[in-house]
Amino acid sequence: MENQELIIKSLLAYGLTNTVLAQPESGYRSKIHPFLAQDDRRLALIIFKDEPQSLQRIKNANYVSNFLAVNKFPSRRQADSRLLVLRSPHHTNYAGLYDYIAGKTIPWEGYTKDHLKLIGKYMSQMHLILAGLPADHVLGDTADEYLDILQNMKKYFFDPSVSFAITAKLDLKINVHTFDSTEKILLYCRWLKDKQPLHMDFVRSNLLFMEAAHPNDLGVELAGVIDFEKTSYGIRLFDIARTLAFLLVDCKYKSEDKIRKYFLFSGYNKRGPLKFEDIHLAYKRLRLSLLEQLIDLFLFYDLYKFLRHNPYEYLRFNEHYRRTKLLLAERGKLDLLDKRMLK
Repeated sequence: MENQELIIKSLLAYGLTNTVLAQPESGYRSKIHPFLAQDDRRLALIIFKDEPQSLQRIKNANYVSNFLAVNKFPSRRQADSRLLVLRSPHHTNYAGLYDYIAGKTIPWEGYTKDHLKLIGKYMSQMHLILAGLPADHVLGDTADEYLDILQNMKKYFFDPSVSFAITAKLDLKINVHTFDSTEKILLYCRWLKDKQPLHMDFVRSNLLFMEAAHPNDLGVELAGVIDFEKTSYGIRLFDIARTLAFLLVDCKYKSEDKIRKYFLFSGYNKRGPLKFEDIHLAYKRLRLSLLEQLIDLFLFYDLYKFLRHNPYEYLRFNEHYRRTKLLLAERGKLDLLDKRMLK
C-alpha cells in the first residue's frame, strides 16, 4: 500500500509540494517517511498499521506527546493536527505529519551506564511534566488495561494443552498461583491516588540517542522519545517497572544491582526532578514491594508474548526469551525442569 504514489498523494493532502524524500524507517506500529519540505523543515509522514482501536491510540499518543513537546521535552510533535484516512479494499490505515527527530536507537548489547542514567533522568522529567496534564478522561486506566491482559494470560497458561506443551517442549513449569496475587495487586492499584499519564513503552526501541553536543557529565544525549501508542493513566511505578523489566533483560553486560543503581538512583532520582518511591503491600502475612510485583507481571507478559507469537521449537535461539525465562526462574515465578537451562 505504501508506494511512492501514495506518499506523494498524502503529502499533497497536507499542502506539501517539492519535497525531498529520504529512506523510510520502520517502527513496530508504523512506517516513517522522512522528508525535507520546501521551506527546509525536516518532517516525517507516519503511516500507522491497521490494528484494533488504532485511531484512538494514535489520538491518545498525539495528545500526550504534543503536550510534552510544548513543554520542551524531546518528544515527537504533530506538524499538522489533521490525521489522514487511507482506505483500501482490505485495510483502513491512518497517517499523520510530524516533526522529524534525528537520533538512533542503540543495540541491546550497547548500553553504557550513561545510557541508563539518561533513561532514568528523562523518565523523571517526563513524569513531572505529564503530572500537569489532566488526561484521565482521555486515556485508559493502566491497571484496568493490565487486568484485561492478565485475564488473557490466565486463559492461555491455564489451558491444559498449553501447560503440557510448555513442559514437554520447553522444560518449564509455570507457577500459575502468582496470577492470583497479581490480580489483587492490580485491583488495589485502581484505587491509588497520584495517577497521571504514562508512556508505558519507555524502552530502547523508542529512545533515540546522539552524541552530546555540549560538554556534560555524560557522553551521550537523548535526542527523542517516540511511540506513545501505549500511553495510559496510572501511578508512576507502572512506567518505572515496565522500563526496569526491559532493562534487566536487555542489559546482559550489567549486573542487576548496577542497572537499578544507574537507572533509578543516579538517573531518575539524582538527575531528574522527581524521586522514586516504592509502595509496600500486605498480602497473606507478607510485605510485598509493588515495584517487584509489577516487574514480575511485565516479565511474565513478555514471556507470554514470546510463547504466543513464536514456534516453541525456535525459542531456544531467542536470547531475549532465554534471559526473560531465567529472570523469572530466579524470581521464583517458574521452574526450570532441565537444570542445564540455568547455564
